[in-house]
Amino acid sequence: MAGYRASIGRLATLGFPALLLLFAFLSTTAARAADGPFLNGFDLGQRSVELRLVAAGGPPRGGIPALTGPATEAVSQASWLADDDRVVGVVINGEARAYPLRLLNWHELVNDSLGDTPVVVSWCPLTASAVVFDRRVGGSELSFGVSGLLYRGNVLMYDRDGESLWSQLGGASVAGPSNGSTLTVLPSRVTRWQEWKRQHPDGSVLSLDTGHSRDYSRNPYATYETSDDLMFPVDIIDGRLRRKQKVLGLQLGGASRAWSLTDLAAASDGAASDGGLLDSVGGHRVKVIVDEHGARVFEGDRELASTVAYWFAWSAFNEQTSLWPLQAVSLPVESAGGSQGSQGEGEAGRNRAGQIEITERRGYWTSPGVGFSLAGEATTKAGLYVVAGELRNRSAEPVQHVVLRYELLDEEGRVRFRADGYNHLAEGLLPIEGDPDPAATLATVKALDAGAADSFRMLIPAGDLPEFSDYRISVVDAR
Repeated sequence: MAGYRASIGRLATLGFPALLLLFAFLSTTAARAADGPFLNGFDLGQRSVELRLVAAGGPPRGGIPALTGPATEAVSQASWLADDDRVVGVVINGEARAYPLRLLNWHELVNDSLGDTPVVVSWCPLTASAVVFDRRVGGSELSFGVSGLLYRGNVLMYDRDGESLWSQLGGASVAGPSNGSTLTVLPSRVTRWQEWKRQHPDGSVLSLDTGHSRDYSRNPYATYETSDDLMFPVDIIDGRLRRKQKVLGLQLGGASRAWSLTDLAAASDGAASDGGLLDSVGGHRVKVIVDEHGARVFEGDRELASTVAYWFAWSAFNEQTSLWPLQAVSLPVESAGGSQGSQGEGEAGRNRAGQIEITERRGYWTSPGVGFSLAGEATTKAGLYVVAGELRNRSAEPVQHVVLRYELLDEEGRVRFRADGYNHLAEGLLPIEGDPDPAATLATVKALDAGAADSFRMLIPAGDLPEFSDYRISVVDAR
């Protein structure tokens, strides 16, 4: 049986078999009742993650059967695939192979060899993430299965020799004898079959002959993909994007970065001549390309190992990730003295976040309506949670905009919600739609002068919020 458990109210909508619901309910209840370091038969006594973030998804270990040494066929023979079918495409040492999502939805892992490299192709439908790993760890070649467990809503693999648990989006073992070991991520992309076969006509593709009886014409996650709901709760909600907005994520040089696929597709400013977007991550200059071949990141001519995933998952596994465009304002502004400056390289473009002081802050519940203002405070959870206050520029130079990070914390100080916003003067520089008109902007907005103060405010709908007990505000950028 493929698929993870759903709530009773959503089961019929998601189309999962009733037997799976019963099994999921019993297995999850039993696991919680035991309240021990064993789940689905795996020993979590030696682990590097919080036990509360590991959940039984419903199926037992191997209930979603991984494929090993799968049958393949030539691209020209795969007439059963439609042009719009999505595939995970991998090229290693000149050998190209496609792994259709219509198969991966039912198997999630494929232990394979490509270009003389042992690989595991992993797909988690709950986080919409495909990651390809080299199966060699510490001189051993591992074979992986689906554990039936999830960490932060993302699939946990297990190796069949030592039975350690491995996080797909974490890229490392989180429990068992290999706890702390990491896997090497290999470049891959999710694209349409039509484009992949056009680009790699001499390649191969995973065959329908999997040895398992499944209805590969049906997508068991079709409703989940079009819904805003999550099947399993996550401990961090990052409000900078919709939870299921797909992003391209990259870890490089000790930093992590995410690009909204929607924003990338619409981007034009800063694009390279070949359609790529130039950016910087962890001190490395990179080029991001989203085209018919998929979303990819290059450093020079070398393709980097990036990942497309739902935003809720990428931000949960990369809590300090930056989000393009972090500096949304790049216009010249008029300072209080009447001279014009620009946000460029050198002194004018230097980050002065450490010289912005938050002098006043307050958080409260309120209800929106006609004539809504901050004056009417409320103490109950209704409508909106407001975090507001004032800041002061303590640097000797004017700043064009200040980026603030708002975080809501639980009783133990853990982040449960995160969102970024701007000071009020900077918000006047941000266009609602399309490109701003520099002339109109300069006529109405001035920079935050040295020593000057400004206000800020973040409005968060109650429906987006988890339980929290405190809030925190930090300055992440000021230029």
